Formats: sequence, structure tokens, C-alpha cells
Amino acid sequence: MLNVAENLGVSCESLSNARRELARRDVLERTSGSDIEKLECAITAAEELGIDNDALPPAVRRLAELKLKAATRGSHTPALHDAISRAAELRLEGEPLAEARKRLVELELNAATRGDNPERLRRAVSAAVGIGLSGRPMAVAKKRLALLELQAATVGESPKLLRAALATATEFSVEQEHVRLAERRLILLELEEAAVGEDGHVLARAIASAKEAALDDKDIATAKSKLAALDPEAFEELVRGELVVASKGSDAEAIHRALDEAARAGVAADELGTAQRRLAELLISAAPESNDEEFIQHAIDVAVQFSLDKDVVEGDEEGKSAARWPLEAARGRLKELKLQARRQAAKARLLAAMQGEDVKELTDAIAEAQENGVDNDAIIAAKNSLA
Repeated sequence: MLNVAENLGVSCESLSNARRELARRDVLERTSGSDIEKLECAITAAEELGIDNDALPPAVRRLAELKLKAATRGSHTPALHDAISRAAELRLEGEPLAEARKRLVELELNAATRGDNPERLRRAVSAAVGIGLSGRPMAVAKKRLALLELQAATVGESPKLLRAALATATEFSVEQEHVRLAERRLILLELEEAAVGEDGHVLARAIASAKEAALDDKDIATAKSKLAALDPEAFEELVRGELVVASKGSDAEAIHRALDEAARAGVAADELGTAQRRLAELLISAAPESNDEEFIQHAIDVAVQFSLDKDVVEGDEEGKSAARWPLEAARGRLKELKLQARRQAAKARLLAAMQGEDVKELTDAIAEAQENGVDNDAIIAAKNSLA
């Protein structure tokens, strides 16, 4: 091409100048348009030719503006971030840059809302507040942040932080499944905090809350032991209240435990009567369905001790009264179980005697088996073995 130019009498310098002029005009033309790719190519070509005049800076600014607007319309956060950085570097101002920054905040807020990083979301929410962002995206982000902070506080060890997180979670209507879990955790943390303190009344309240929330018995027992040593009076007051609550229920084991604790705490014997009677009622009510002879006998003895055998309901139309508590049924069940035990023992003796050579033992075993109602087949087989 150089040879052609020389043959035409055109110098290399003139050709170079012509090329630069064409590039300059192309830059000017593309600067007035909105095609990012063509403008970028024109600027690159001009820079390669060493053009450094008034046409290039406006083109560079125009390219930055076009990229800024395109990125603002899109959803690619890195591209928008780069476009904003370039615009700031070129000191571009005005509505496009403001809209781009707002869009970047929105994109970062949306991304943080979908994630699980509370610190990232906290920064995004703060930035959104700073530009006055509102509406559903902001509400969703704040609720999500409240949940993430609640979850973080729930696995933490600070009652103070968890209380604050619960308050925020309530404000933003975080789902109850997360709130309930956090509330149980707070009760445990408060119990542990009170157990290392020196205020018996605070510890007693924490224990009461822990029991109401049905926390692990081991945690509650540890706290109770501390309370008993720290403040015996507060401990006695606590177990007295637990005894009253247990006495109103139908859990015999709970009443039994409450009675034991009350006795160890020094609660007066006359204050135990109501709970003891309630326990007697529950035991005798369960006795007729039990298979435990010892339990049934104990239930009968306790029932008699509290005169439940004399407690009757109002008479029917014929004026007959009926026992309120099933002592007779319990006695009948006890008699039945004892008979079953004797029958099983008699049968076992009978079978053992049939294997031996002692005629008298077999004869006695047959008599015992008949007396206790052992099945006829076994008795007949035993008699046949005597023949």
C-alpha cells in the first residue's frame, strides 16, 4: 500500500493524517449515536492511531454514559458496579449516575435477601435506607434480615442479643416456628445466666419459666440444686408452687416428684395433704388396669389411708350410693393376679413332678393344680402318668 501511495505521490505522513482524520470523524459520528459496540471500536481505533484531540474525551464520556444506562437496565451487578466506577472516574454526574447507583443498591439488596449472610444483608438494607428505597423489596429484605439475625442469636450464647432479635422478629412478623425456637433458647439462656448469679428470686422465676416451656429436666434440676443452696426460702416457695400446680393435674409421676421435693425443702406436712390425696386418687384409678401386684396393693393401702373407700357419689333414683373410687375393682384385680400367679406356679410344679419319679409329689402337685384351676388337659396328662 505504501508503494501505491508513493506511486501516487502521496507521502506516508499524509496517508497517516488521512487515516487519523477518518478515525476522528468516525468517533464523532459514533459519539452522536447509541451503539456501544461501534463507539467502543471507533475509540479503540482512534487510540491506536494516536489521536489525541477534542473528539476523544467526549467519546469516552459518551461511551461511559451508554454503558452506565445499559447496565442500569440490566441485572448484572458486576457490570453495573464497573459502569458506575468508570462514570465516577470520569466525573460524570446527573440523573443517569443517580439512577445507576439506586439500581445497584436494589440489585445488591435482592442478592443479599436471597442469601444467608446477615452482615451482608444488613449493609444492603442500610444502603437501601440511605437512598430512601421502600416498598415490597425493602419489606421482604427487612423481614429476611430479622430472621437471619434471630437464627444467629438463637445459636449464640447472649440473652441480650436474643431478646433484641426476638423483638425485631416480632416487629417484622417472622414465622412462629422460628420465634418459638428462639423463645425456648432464650428461656434456657436466662436459666443458665440466673444459675451463675446470686439472686434467688431471679433464679426461681427462671426455673418456673423453664418448667412452663418444658425444658430438659436435667437443666432444671441443676438450677434447682443451685437455688436450694443459694436461697432455701425461695426454693421452698418454688416447690410449694410446683406442688400446687401438680396437684391440679393428672400426672401421678409429677405429683410424686413434687411431693418428694417439697418434703426435702421442708414444706410443712399439713401442706402436703392435698397433693397426697390427689396422688392416692390417681393411683387407685389406675390400679384396676395394672398387672403389677405391688403397685395395686400400694394404691389400695394409700386409698384406705386417705379414706377413699368411704367416699361415695350421690345416690341414684332408688337411693343407692356408689363408691367414687374403684377400690373394689382394684381388690378384684389384685385377687385375679394372685390367682394367676398361683395357677402358673401350680402348673409349673405339675409339669416338673411329671418329669420325676416321686409319686407323692406328683399326687400333691395334681391336687394343687386342681385347687388353682390349672387346665384339665395338663391334669389329665399328669393322672395318666400315675397309672
